[in-house]
Amino acid sequence: MQEIIDKFKQKQQTLYENFKKHDDPYRFFEEYSETTIKLLKKIWYLHSHGHEDNLCLIAVGGFGRGELYPYSDIDLAIITQKKPNLEQENFISDFISTLWDIGLSPSMTVGTVEELFHDAKNEITKETSFLETEYILGNPQLLDDLLNELNNRREIVDFIEAKLSEMQARHDQFKGAAKQLEPDVKNTPGGLRDIHTLLWIAKAQGLQPDVNELTKSKIITKDEANLIINSHQNLARIRIHLHMLAHKNENYLFFNYHNDIAQLMHCNFPEDPHQNGEQMMQIFYRSTKLVRQLMGILIPMLKRRVYVPYPRKVFQIDKNYYQVGNLIACNDISIFTKDPTQILQIITYLQKNRSIVGIAPKTLRAWWLAIQNIDASFSESSKNKKAFIHLFKYGHGIFQILQYLNLYGFLEKYIPGFGRIVGLLQNDLFHIYPVDDHILTVVYYLVRLENENFIFEAPFASTLMSSYKNKYILYLAAFFHDIGKGRGGGHEIIGAQIARQFCDKHHLNESDTDLIVWLVKNHLIMSITAQKKDIGDYSVIKEFSEIVKTPERLVALYLLTISDIRGTNPTIWNNWKSNLLYQLFTSTLKILQDKSHLELEDIVQKQTIISQLISENSQYKEKITQFANSIDDSFFNTQTFDDIRWQINEITHTTETAFFDFRFLDEITLACIIFKPSSDNLMLTLCKIFAHLHLNIIRAKAFMTKDGWVLNKFIVAFPFQCLPSDVQRITKQLEHYLTLVLNEEIKEDELSIPEIFLTRRSLHSNIVPKVIISQEDYHNQTQDYFIISLVTINRNALLANIVELFNQYQIEIISISIHTLGESVEDSFLVKSNYLSSTKNRMLFKNKLLTICSL
Repeated sequence: MQEIIDKFKQKQQTLYENFKKHDDPYRFFEEYSETTIKLLKKIWYLHSHGHEDNLCLIAVGGFGRGELYPYSDIDLAIITQKKPNLEQENFISDFISTLWDIGLSPSMTVGTVEELFHDAKNEITKETSFLETEYILGNPQLLDDLLNELNNRREIVDFIEAKLSEMQARHDQFKGAAKQLEPDVKNTPGGLRDIHTLLWIAKAQGLQPDVNELTKSKIITKDEANLIINSHQNLARIRIHLHMLAHKNENYLFFNYHNDIAQLMHCNFPEDPHQNGEQMMQIFYRSTKLVRQLMGILIPMLKRRVYVPYPRKVFQIDKNYYQVGNLIACNDISIFTKDPTQILQIITYLQKNRSIVGIAPKTLRAWWLAIQNIDASFSESSKNKKAFIHLFKYGHGIFQILQYLNLYGFLEKYIPGFGRIVGLLQNDLFHIYPVDDHILTVVYYLVRLENENFIFEAPFASTLMSSYKNKYILYLAAFFHDIGKGRGGGHEIIGAQIARQFCDKHHLNESDTDLIVWLVKNHLIMSITAQKKDIGDYSVIKEFSEIVKTPERLVALYLLTISDIRGTNPTIWNNWKSNLLYQLFTSTLKILQDKSHLELEDIVQKQTIISQLISENSQYKEKITQFANSIDDSFFNTQTFDDIRWQINEITHTTETAFFDFRFLDEITLACIIFKPSSDNLMLTLCKIFAHLHLNIIRAKAFMTKDGWVLNKFIVAFPFQCLPSDVQRITKQLEHYLTLVLNEEIKEDELSIPEIFLTRRSLHSNIVPKVIISQEDYHNQTQDYFIISLVTINRNALLANIVELFNQYQIEIISISIHTLGESVEDSFLVKSNYLSSTKNRMLFKNKLLTICSL
């Protein structure tokens, strides 16, 4: 046995030495798989006592695909004709043990055809592994029977949706940052696993899982096929070298491997070894970027061969564009070359239509090609300049828009200085992203400050961000703050110069330009002052205030600094840094406001609110303080002072502990609050009451207390053209039902929801339902927490139906944000759920939500 092991190890090393010479990963895979199969056969026959007719040994997964890396797990399956007897069980056990003894790390599945089929149906990973099989030895009929069973009974649509959901969950772990300095070669967006996903979706449809074969089906062009093959080869080369250098199944491209792999890949900068590593990482980034670019085209095309998501809506947007489902397409794919201004025009539709998630594949292919031909005249066009700056001013989805434009190369074409930082490494032990991804991640964290579901992360900063009027100034400052890197130092000065040129070129007013340029030039000063100086020393604060000069600058710099630190590396943001920056902010603000006649009325601090309320109701000081310390901080950060005063006055003045109250905001709009102990069905019961009374929920929030109580707040609208007498009648009914809720004399299943009638406008609406479920951080816990976002047509009982579905699957709502805008609804839920941790469950639940949204 030892002789067999030694020969195998020697052969493995020989194959690797040959690979370093011929540099062909496909040849290495073929030779290494063949060597491994020969070894498996030797070991099998060492233990065999004539079991071949009753058993079948097959390679599955990566091994079955013929893409076996030096230290990858050996994916195998043994198909048994019937339940193994004791002798066969011992044989299989001895065979597997021997594989472990020689260090092959087998990943083994054993069972009859029926057992393996049911395993595959219940677990998408196993079903995927059986898409790629290679017969090794034994009874081949058993393999044929298994493949026939799987192929004939495969739910193709469910399989595709599950694989795409799995891919999205994998991408969610990177929080939108596609490039990292120490990336996961296999799982990073655009990595090897994405290429595999593409081929699995093709194979599930009966297509050959080969890129060249996909050209024959006109799914992919020859040029695109070559790009994917080249990217796959580059990633495979890196992973083979990584395994052999680490002597284990290593997928993370750690710094200490960069230069060694670079030399093995013939990157040649003998004077500066670091440049070798940078060149190798550029090869890696370019390869993953190409894969991500092509996935945007190829995945929709593969999906469309099999099914169209329901409901299928197609309608004209304007003379050039139409919407098909959740995608935007053009009538004439040559439009981008005929009229280059359409390159940005289509993006404005993508930004403004909340139900559009992307560009249809053929249109995307033409749009991408047109971007490659952009020249200097494009950025000189007044129409293009206006369209580009409007993306920032409109603001919605700005992170996703910039990410999209960066992915397809628009940003480096439109702003030449941006091209110098794409994929630029930052080997400073702090930044975990290249410069371009860091910049976009800073924008991401600015946007995150606006998200009501994440106020708990930085409550005070979220308050400032929500009330900041010209957010586009912050987005542009973030976009340019590090654009001057890679030019030999002083990046903030260079960046400020580039920012001013951009602002002048796009005709921004003088005050906005000055603030953007100042922020870029000084974006490091607050972090340095807070972390490296004694901010307890008044002279330090005074010196800092003399640099900042105005409260407006201070607020903007504070928000940019917080987002910059989090966008450098989310793990280095902590309470210590948060407190330092808050202390520096408040101390500086006091000096600046003493010197200025300007009062920042929008800056409402929790302590200030409490003090004001106590001064108005001193006899209730203890009760106000107790409630304020108990309720979630978002209570103070998401509401006006007038709203807060109304709710706290009700809480402190009522003789009952639990209560409800409402007040009219206008003739047909009502604000309603209910304060009582939390229960599983409380939210559902309240939503059903509103639906029962035909009250349209415009906004909804739930604020939790530390002792398990909940303050539910709703803003509801009475039916359109409701008479004053009807308003009075419905209000009395609402009061009756809420009294029953407080006394726990009503249950949600006792309430009937009226039949759903959509308005004629809704029936012909251009809103296509959209549901996104993504894994999220919650107090640094990611396992069971998710954000569920949806866009759909507004209708009666919509929220009640959604919450009822949540309850059915025991999905706990942590935070809720409801926005109703006419016929459109945009809802977002932060939830905790073990059920959604499964990719298959997440797909099934998403489909159920889409069904509700499509009623």
